[in-house]
Amino acid sequence: MTVSKKRTISDESRVFQEKWSHNYFFIQVKEKAICLICQESIAVMKEYNLKRHYSTKHAAKYDMIEEKLRIDKLALLMKNIQGLYLSLKTGHKDSEASIKASYIIAQKIVAKSKPFTDGEFIKECMEVSFEILCPAQKQIFSKLSLSGVTIARRIEELGTNIESTLKERISKFIFYSLALDESTDLSDTIQLAIFVRGVDSNFNITEELAALFPMKGTTKSCNIFNALKSTFNRFDIKLNNLSGVITDRAPSMIGKNEGLIALIKKEMGTCGALQLIQYHCIIHQENLCGKSVGFQTIMKDVVKIVNFVRSRALNHREFKNFRSEIDAEQGDLIYFTDVR
Repeated sequence: MTVSKKRTISDESRVFQEKWSHNYFFIQVKEKAICLICQESIAVMKEYNLKRHYSTKHAAKYDMIEEKLRIDKLALLMKNIQGLYLSLKTGHKDSEASIKASYIIAQKIVAKSKPFTDGEFIKECMEVSFEILCPAQKQIFSKLSLSGVTIARRIEELGTNIESTLKERISKFIFYSLALDESTDLSDTIQLAIFVRGVDSNFNITEELAALFPMKGTTKSCNIFNALKSTFNRFDIKLNNLSGVITDRAPSMIGKNEGLIALIKKEMGTCGALQLIQYHCIIHQENLCGKSVGFQTIMKDVVKIVNFVRSRALNHREFKNFRSEIDAEQGDLIYFTDVR
């Protein structure tokens, strides 16, 4: 006994017929029949289904339209539905552009350290400007959301995206180094800045601020090390390929037995990592040199030279001619004065 297979819609090869447009006001859109009058779709493209839809919903109004008037009505409905699809498509593009613009404005606001509520003021200025320059485009800015809550959410999403991108780059590092520095903010909270610089197998170098860790209590080496381990766990950073650490000369950083560098070396010894190289921050070295040399030592000779040139008219004229011959950017020399 043979069992007949159940027919499917694809097996029947149903094809939309042009007469259905004239008789029932339907068109085909992506293998579905769409009613031009109410924009409803018919999943199964059979004449019986289209006829039943037209008879139950539209026949009473549209059966009286015949011949040329029916053709004109069909053309008008097709034109209307094309305009509807075009407006929906354009509206979708405008919505995407508005979201992208709000992200860019949020990035500009946070880059300039402006209040989040400034977004509403920016939107107001843009609306006023476009009302004068191009009134037809003013409605686009009405869809642009720049409230304080929206700007805060956009900035948070941007930060999350940056963090995920940095995490992906760190996972590809062959070797990397760290730079750590701590500073006190206006609220007397110690902020530990952790910078990471690494290179991948394609010799692409990445240098970014990995974390700005607030330290509420003490700033002992163990506290700094715990903050560093927290950053490691956050970005899935391994100690195996850590090559160097840059710090200042604070005892909590470079202590022989309990300093941060000593704690990192002990931790690296348990995982068989390479030998760690320690560097001293160049900015701290410049500050130390500035305290040792002193600015007055340099300016004493500078003031003596300036006074020699300007003390006599002949010296001044010869100096001006000399600068003119060498095409110097400044044409004259002024007296030195202290800034108060």
